[in-house]
Amino acid sequence: FCLSRGLGDVYKRQPPDRSAEIARRQPALALPGNPSKGRTTFLARCALCHRDGPDGFPIGPDRSSFSSKGAPTLLVAILDPSREVAGQFATTTVRLHNGSESSGILLRDDPSGISLRLPGGTESSFSRADIAALDRPARSLMPDGIEAGLSDADLADLLAFLMQP
Repeated sequence: FCLSRGLGDVYKRQPPDRSAEIARRQPALALPGNPSKGRTTFLARCALCHRDGPDGFPIGPDRSSFSSKGAPTLLVAILDPSREVAGQFATTTVRLHNGSESSGILLRDDPSGISLRLPGGTESSFSRADIAALDRPARSLMPDGIEAGLSDADLADLLAFLMQP
């Protein structure tokens, strides 16, 4: 998926109610997880924005900050990423006069312009003269539905990996 264009309308809509998905995925909490398999899932789905030691990118919280959260809390954070977003990890969407958009984590906001850190660790800067609109919804950059295609066993593996110290 590409997070650097076409998201302005998505972020202006009310976030979907993910309660049904959270309820549906509760069986993952009762399964034994394999941290090694969970690491593979982390690298494939999460490392674009989360760091684990030398792997991944520092867009969202570091994996080491997850280990004490507990599986139920982590499951909710995965399935409903915008339910609770720390200010430093809230999305900023920039729409330019030429119609292009970028969404990322705000690094700099001053009279000359702004800079965003984008998924994958790249940084983009925008001059105030080029910015048509700036939106800072209280949303996570992590997309709803990132769990699509993961079985309950896959989620159990991911949770086991995330909870490792």
